[in-house]
Amino acid sequence: MLDDGIMMLFALYTVALLSVCLWAFIKGCGPERAIAATLLAMLVIDQGYHLATNSQVIYVKVDYAHTAFDLAGAVALVVIALQANRVYPLCMAAVQIISLLSHFARGQIVEMGQLAYGILMQAPSSSLIALLALGTAAHVRRAREYGTYRSWRQPYNPSPGRAHVG
Repeated sequence: MLDDGIMMLFALYTVALLSVCLWAFIKGCGPERAIAATLLAMLVIDQGYHLATNSQVIYVKVDYAHTAFDLAGAVALVVIALQANRVYPLCMAAVQIISLLSHFARGQIVEMGQLAYGILMQAPSSSLIALLALGTAAHVRRAREYGTYRSWRQPYNPSPGRAHVG
């Protein structure tokens, strides 16, 4: 019974993720597409790992494989967030960092319950889907109201007369 419920939740999560990512690829620009690709890569890598190793998520101790997956996702989202001309990717990076920190908390707090670790590790993923949907909707609205705009921040380039050398 519990396994059926977990499988149903995973199916709903997967459908929501695929739907939002498809919408981001169709209606979004660079940042939305980069984030969608990152979230899809995280899903594919996670599922590939479970298929290849025939293993379940570990809740009784630190799950090092998922720590690595969450670290890679956090790095990718932080890089995107720092370059995107949007605010919502910063929120997404922060949410992914919460998921990453759950593994360190599990390693430090022996008394942490399996349910608490599972929630801290898994719940941010749903928030990422919602944030990408909201961010894509904001982009679509902004593009409709104001026309095209930069997707990425401009690199800082001081004028040669003001640059300090040496």
